[in-house]
Amino acid sequence: MKQVLLALLAVFLFVTPVMAQVGGFSQTGKVTHDLDANGFTMAHPSLPLNTKVQVVNTLTRKEIEVTVIRRIAASTTRIADLSPSAWIELGLTSNTEVRIYSNAPAPPAAQPPAAQPPVVQQPPVVQPPVVQPPVVQQPPVVQPPVQPPPEKPAEPAAPQGPDPTETLTQLTNRLLDTTETMTMLNSRLLDAIMEREARERQEAALAARENQDTAETMAQLTNRLLDAIMEREAREREEAALMARENQDNTEIMAQLTARLLDVIMEREARDIEEARLAREREEAARLVREREEAARIIREQEREEAARIAREREEAARIAREQQEREEAARLAREREEAARIARELANATPPVQAYQGSPQTSPAQPTNPAQPTGPAQQVQPMELNIIPRLPDPNSGKVYYLQVGSFANVSSAMDVSQRVINAGFDVFQEYNGFAYRVLVKDIPASMVYSAAQRLSAIGIREIWLRER
Repeated sequence: MKQVLLALLAVFLFVTPVMAQVGGFSQTGKVTHDLDANGFTMAHPSLPLNTKVQVVNTLTRKEIEVTVIRRIAASTTRIADLSPSAWIELGLTSNTEVRIYSNAPAPPAAQPPAAQPPVVQQPPVVQPPVVQPPVVQQPPVVQPPVQPPPEKPAEPAAPQGPDPTETLTQLTNRLLDTTETMTMLNSRLLDAIMEREARERQEAALAARENQDTAETMAQLTNRLLDAIMEREAREREEAALMARENQDNTEIMAQLTARLLDVIMEREARDIEEARLAREREEAARLVREREEAARIIREQEREEAARIAREREEAARIAREQQEREEAARLAREREEAARIARELANATPPVQAYQGSPQTSPAQPTNPAQPTGPAQQVQPMELNIIPRLPDPNSGKVYYLQVGSFANVSSAMDVSQRVINAGFDVFQEYNGFAYRVLVKDIPASMVYSAAQRLSAIGIREIWLRER
């Protein structure tokens, strides 16, 4: 079983570099245009040099034929490197995929050892065991193709086994397309494999000429190849572990950055919410202030209107009272005149003729009696310079009054008048009704109203309102 595995590995490694020489090659992927060459040329990781292949733009379906002139390192991002002329002719971009395929075998010039013709002719003899992998289960199967070197008609044998060759090519292409390890072979490994193949061909030819055991040589080569594969796999595992650690570190860093970003976003949202709340509170406070100012303004206007109304009412009441008093005074004076005229007429009609003075002590012609002069209460006449509202009371009514001597808008004027009235010997008090300060003299009997009015008129008071207690 171990020998079979070694033989399969050897066949697989030999088939990989020469797979492009078999018809039916096809590969799809992205290409670059960094090749410094003229004409429709291309550099490829595995296709033999001087091979002509077809390159198709998968988007526009435009197709040209290019020649492989150089090697490039295998990569997962590109499958070939085109010349600028081929790139422009196909109308490619960095994101355009192309398809490379070939239906014809490569020309004989693709063989590397051109300086030694005998050696160049023998490698095709080594190829038949590669074409028949199922038969290479036993070591003796590898030796028979080595014995007939002069038999060049072995080339027509290729048509006898087209199916195994095509099957092996298809399997190899599928492995190259699906296995990431085979697609990531670098140029140095390919060159080493090609050099090793050349050495193996030379050693195989030398071993054939010296009749040495080909099976032992193949086993040694297979062991070397296995060691190389194991070393490569170890390197790949180390690189994969390193990449995994880097990815883990990147993931942790991204998680930390994401957490910080979320914290910043949450803080910003909280700040925006707080600012919106403060703005609403400021607007509400401003609205309340405006409402209070408006209410205060309305109240002030109402107070001014009420004060004006009260002032107008007082003025109207004072005017009406003055008119009423004037009418009453005029009527009283008219009645008194009429009464005096009536009395005078009666006295004139009833008085006897005046006699000559006889020196009677009871009568004195120097002091005649004026029948028109009233006596008693008729002598209490209201002073003309003082206005008593509503009128002078009856001195015999027995009532007691408050005398309002003024109504002032500010307290200083009320205090000034109060002090003057107090200095005149009256008992004074003040009252405030919300709009004005009133100064009142209290506890004045009806019989003393007239004398009190005269005293108040002497200190400059020109109007008195009577309020019954």
